[in-house]
Amino acid sequence: MAIREENFKLADDSRSFTAELLSDVWEWLDSYDMQPLRSRDGARLERAGVIFSQETYTFQGTIYSFARCSDGRAILGSPIGVATDAAPRRSAFARFATA
Repeated sequence: MAIREENFKLADDSRSFTAELLSDVWEWLDSYDMQPLRSRDGARLERAGVIFSQETYTFQGTIYSFARCSDGRAILGSPIGVATDAAPRRSAFARFATA
């Protein structure tokens, strides 16, 4: 499965991995936390016969890192940023402004 929303929170497939593999993947994800998002592009980790790639997921205005496994499963990482609106919002009072 993939990262999914369940009861207003995020769920992943971490229970389907061994503790050792989870530690390796979380350590790998955390090693990128203080770096620009572009540094994650193309990042891969190979462990236990599977390959992980890094992706991001936005949920309720927060950007999270996650590792997508080559078999379709996913492991949620840390929050790494805040999503911003691309278009500026106009104030409700903007139409009452006088020139």
